[in-house]
Amino acid sequence: MRIIVTDFGAKGDGVSFCTEVIQKAIDTCFENGGGVVVIPAGIYLSRPIRLKSNVTLYLEEGAVIKATNNIEDYYQIGYYHNEWGEVTSFLYAMNEKNIAVDGKGTIDLSGSSFMDFSRAFNQFEELSQLDKDQFEETECKPIYRPNQPIFFYNCENISLSGISIIDSPCWTVCIHSSKYIKVHNIRIMNNLRVPNSDGIHLCSCENVIISDSFFTCGDDCVAISGITNWDKPCENIIVSNCIMQTRSAALRMGHLDSKVKNVVASNLIILNSNRGIAIFANGKSG
Repeated sequence: MRIIVTDFGAKGDGVSFCTEVIQKAIDTCFENGGGVVVIPAGIYLSRPIRLKSNVTLYLEEGAVIKATNNIEDYYQIGYYHNEWGEVTSFLYAMNEKNIAVDGKGTIDLSGSSFMDFSRAFNQFEELSQLDKDQFEETECKPIYRPNQPIFFYNCENISLSGISIIDSPCWTVCIHSSKYIKVHNIRIMNNLRVPNSDGIHLCSCENVIISDSFFTCGDDCVAISGITNWDKPCENIIVSNCIMQTRSAALRMGHLDSKVKNVVASNLIILNSNRGIAIFANGKSG
């Protein structure tokens, strides 16, 4: 089954909300055994959307799905995160299989709307002495923000390919307790001043390939940890052929009690970053 959202009544005018139409198209494909939901060129404003098994969300060239910038539009999706508490997301899937987000379009997460760029995240005595260029090196202050904008939990066979994801307010692509994940030829471009704006964060996942992608992130470009399940290793992961810029680490492995195993990193170009490859080993149980 192939559904073009404009045939269902979606308007790519950047003003009209298209949430119900996009969700109806996804649900219709799911109920009929699977298919492709096509987003044509245009700007499609939306509130949170739940992805379903056997459904591909395909963004054509020139297509933009733009997340609402109203924090009141976000809701708790029913997952409690060890670090972030109740999860709020824009695109999410839990307990699903065979999900893809592909194409040549863009997902705009509207992250700048949730920031106060006039204030620094950390207050320190010398702050008033910084000139404009120096102040631009500081992390800005979040107001309220969705904490896991693109979120997968307990999913199998996830594919992200070809798309651009821009302006995240927090962790961008968050994949938890999932397996058989392929990320290929995507761009994640965030504001370097936004704190916690990781590119891809894998928590307790297995069998992952991340390749041929570009990252500009205010936090780690690719993080590998066990934050959401300290007992389950994050393992069997390849990160290769990527270009990375970050205010933190291009590739982070480990955090507190995380167990990380079998990671291959190759052909990474790391530019203007605080750290390249960072290994955080906990002597207690990590």
